Amino acid sequence: MDQLQTNFINPKAQSNDTKEMWQCAAHLIASIIGTPDKMTHFWSHLFFPESLVGTFIPGSTYEDPVGSKMYDEVTVLSDTGYCLSQESYQHITRGTMSLPCLYFIQWANYTCLCVYLLCLSRKKVEFQFEGQLFCNVQTARNICKERMEKAWTLILQNLGITTEQR
Repeated sequence: MDQLQTNFINPKAQSNDTKEMWQCAAHLIASIIGTPDKMTHFWSHLFFPESLVGTFIPGSTYEDPVGSKMYDEVTVLSDTGYCLSQESYQHITRGTMSLPCLYFIQWANYTCLCVYLLCLSRKKVEFQFEGQLFCNVQTARNICKERMEKAWTLILQNLGITTEQR
């Protein structure tokens, strides 16, 4: 809980973009809590991530369900924000999703997982995710936070507006 408190309540040492990201995360979580139970896949990411095993999550870059590949393996983007292959981009978008939309979905997915993981003790994380969602449960929190921050950076870059304009 200390890590969660540091991110949401005590952002003094954070950059403006990071503060903005966590403020948006708080709004996302409030929106999820305000919807009926299990209304969106975000609900599962935030409250029951173990239920994602065997599902095809929005924003996945492969045609494999979570479980046949680990969660962090089915949501892979290059460092520049592109899918690793044209086939995976076509799979992700199915002709209806733009890259900025993909960035938002991945940011929201990882934000929900990150908040969930920050609320759990390390032992509970190891018990619940051992070999199911992440290959290395010790680094699951870091993976989620890094992917969340990467997606947020890609969102900001694609907006094409300055911080002052936001």
